[in-house]
Amino acid sequence: MNRKDKILNNFLNHKLLKEKYNYDHKETSINTALKSKTKIIKTIAMIIHNSEDSNKVSDNELKNQITRFLNETI
Repeated sequence: MNRKDKILNNFLNHKLLKEKYNYDHKETSINTALKSKTKIIKTIAMIIHNSEDSNKVSDNELKNQITRFLNETI
């Protein structure tokens, strides 16, 4: 499991997200999540994929960016 996959799975295991969006989470990869029919899973995967490719940031900063995005849209 690479860095992107670990960050993705960290978010997908979040209790509030699971309750709000009612999805079952099994460990997954970015590539699989990008093809997901569950919008929140695909959205988080896209953010991680795009943030990592376009701008090298620390793990904490990337998590903060995603958290801010989700707080604004939830």
